Amino acid sequence: MSHGSHNEEIEAKLIEASEYKALELWHKTTGSQNYFIINRQASAKEANAPLDAIYFHNDSRRWICVSDLAPDHSFRAKYDHFIHSRRKVD
Repeated sequence: MSHGSHNEEIEAKLIEASEYKALELWHKTTGSQNYFIINRQASAKEANAPLDAIYFHNDSRRWICVSDLAPDHSFRAKYDHFIHSRRKVD
């Protein structure tokens, strides 16, 4: 594998991992650094986690998703607002 194709492969994985917007928004809300968010997104992609995954719960060994949160959880409103604003752009 050439060095160029290796970089292209990494870039493609990062683009695919960026589909995990709920995870990104969750971790930005909690003050996580970008490198940590990117790492978590890549882990979610590799594990084929649901797109609304927000973090991996080590004790239960599963991805916690927006849909797992209580209906009145404040993050749901933030996520819903984000999704609706994206739909207007797309």
